[in-house]
This record gives sequence, C-alpha cells and structure tokens, in this order.
Amino acid sequence: MQTLPSYWVSYLQDKIKRIQFLQQTYEKSFSFAFMTDLHYKGAPASVAPLLAEQIMDACHIPYTVLAGDSQRSRWRLTKDEVLKEASELEELLSPIRNRLLQIEGNHDCVYGELDRDGDGVISNTFADGTAKPANLRETYVHSCTPEEIYDMIYRKVAQIPGIHFSKSKCAYYIDDKEDSVRYIGLNSQCNPYELQNDGTAKYPKMWLFQFTQPQLDFLTEVLLSVPGADWSVVVFAHCPLDPGIGDYEIIKGILSAYQRKTAYRGEYPGRAENGFDKVSVDVDFSNAAGALIGYFSGHIHTDALAYVVDIPVVTTACVAYHKRKFPDRTEEDVAGTLDECSLDVFTVDPERRTVYATRIGYGEDRIFTY
Repeated sequence: MQTLPSYWVSYLQDKIKRIQFLQQTYEKSFSFAFMTDLHYKGAPASVAPLLAEQIMDACHIPYTVLAGDSQRSRWRLTKDEVLKEASELEELLSPIRNRLLQIEGNHDCVYGELDRDGDGVISNTFADGTAKPANLRETYVHSCTPEEIYDMIYRKVAQIPGIHFSKSKCAYYIDDKEDSVRYIGLNSQCNPYELQNDGTAKYPKMWLFQFTQPQLDFLTEVLLSVPGADWSVVVFAHCPLDPGIGDYEIIKGILSAYQRKTAYRGEYPGRAENGFDKVSVDVDFSNAAGALIGYFSGHIHTDALAYVVDIPVVTTACVAYHKRKFPDRTEEDVAGTLDECSLDVFTVDPERRTVYATRIGYGEDRIFTY
C-alpha cells in the first residue's frame, strides 16, 4: 500500500489551510480537485491520488476530475500492455475511485505501430515533412473496442451514485445538490470503431478530435435542464476548446449561447468518409438556468487560460513529470521532490464570479473570473 512521502506532509497541510481559508472567506463557495495527463509509467507511482484523497477529506470536496491520458505517453505495441496498465492504474487510483470523475484522453486505450510504407522508419510525416493523414500515420494505429474502453474507464465512473450517462456511455453529468453544481464530462475524441483493410483504425482517436452529434445533443439537453438560477456548471474534456476539434465552432457556439442565455444555430459538414462527424444544432437557452464556470481540460501539458468568446478555457499542467517543465533536468532530478506532480483545487466564489486555483506541486496558484 502506497503512503505519502514525508516531504509532502507539512507542505500539504499548508495547502489545505489555504483551501479552507478560501472556503470560509467566500460563504457560498465550492471546490473540486482537478488533475490531468497522469501518463502512468509504473513505479515510482504518482502520489497525486493520495494528495487528492487527503485534500478531499480535509476540505469536504466531493469530486476529483481526471481529464484523460491516464496511460503512458509512449505507445504500447500490444493490447495486453494497455490492459495491464489499466489494471495497475486501478490500484493507483483506488484511494479516490469512488469520487473520481474520469474521462478518456487520446493516449488512453490506443496501441501499436505499423511501417505502412516499408521504409524501415516509424513516422507520421512524409519525406517532405508534411503530416500524414490520421489514418495513414504509423503510431497508435489500433484502439481498444468501445466495450473495452467502457470497462477500463466509464464502468467505474458509472458506480458513483448520481451519475447520468449519455446513450453512447462516454459522456455524463452529476449534480452536487448541496452546493448547486452540475459537472459535465465529455469525450473530445469521440470516433467510431471502424477498421481499415489492414486492421488498423480508420478514425484513430489518437489523432482525430470531435464530439459528434450524440454528445452535442446530450450537452444541450443537460444545459437546458440545469435546476435553478443559482446553479453553477463545470464542463470538462481532455482536449482544450480550440480549432483542432472538428466541431469546435459548434460546441463553442453552444457554450457561449448558454452563458449568454441566447439562441444558437450552427452546422458542421464533417470531414469523415462515412459522415459520422457531421453535426447540426438549433437550441434556445433564453429560459435556461445557471452559469457556466468554465471549460476545463488537459492535453497540452501546461497551465493556460484563454477566453474563447466569453468562456474561460482552463488547462492544467500534467500530473506526470514532463520534459517541457524542466528542459535542463533529468527525470531523476524531479522525482522525490515537490515538483514530481501537479494538480489543482479550484475554489469557486459564485457571488463574485471568481475562481481560485490552488496548485499542489509543480506550478503556481491562479485566479480568474467568468
């Protein structure tokens, strides 16, 4: 059984006091923990779940969000490796599993490589340096089946009391009725499981990002049914809200219209051969209730805040060590220190429309408004 290293103890107590101070200062505030891009790679295991457990218990925080990419960043060659990692991750996440709002990332449940052009080099670019189409790339060429992904990730989430899943079982919401908060988790790489003649994924979720019609319908329904004007809404997914998502303009339009309480109509023709990613939305939020706190994500392994229209889009540095953090150091220099992982605790003051991000580990505290 893993225990929290001694060098975290006094530091963590100071952070807990900071969170408690914010909670006590802003009477109607609520808090949630957030971590992303764990990129599990075996021993020494990340202490992030232990940190989250102690913070949640001490600060009465109901949920931690894990925004994808729990599995390692380097590709596995076989499905057996993916399944083994998933089993080990369950042990690592066990301290908070019954309070963990987990979603999938593009590195989760993908594997394999294929030298398609037979040049002896595994590469995702052509000789002239241009990127190959997603279905011709040579890494992460396979994906686990939707049933396997559900078993590895969403089946555990489904056991949390109060979870409501979409029909596709890869998006969900849960209400914190005590604090009047609705948490909505989305899959930002929602591709059909379809194979090419060589057995590789035709629409590899490693490389293609989109929400698709069923999720956007689910999102609009869930936003329209927010219970009251004093409710807050937190939306999270793995990929940040940016043009790299195929139906980016559509989800941006939905969230902005909800925030402004206006109507929105939009269409995206899609880019897939079978048309699975074609979407259209016609929704009126004029009588909808609640306020959107922000869209929270990972994927880019860094702290960032951008306002897309009027939507705060918040990203958090990866839980795992990443060379972008310390380009002049080795991994061994960071392990065993307070820089060995990163996670946030977001404390929201809905009266002042202000969010206080308390950083645990590598990085700095942040403040933003919505």
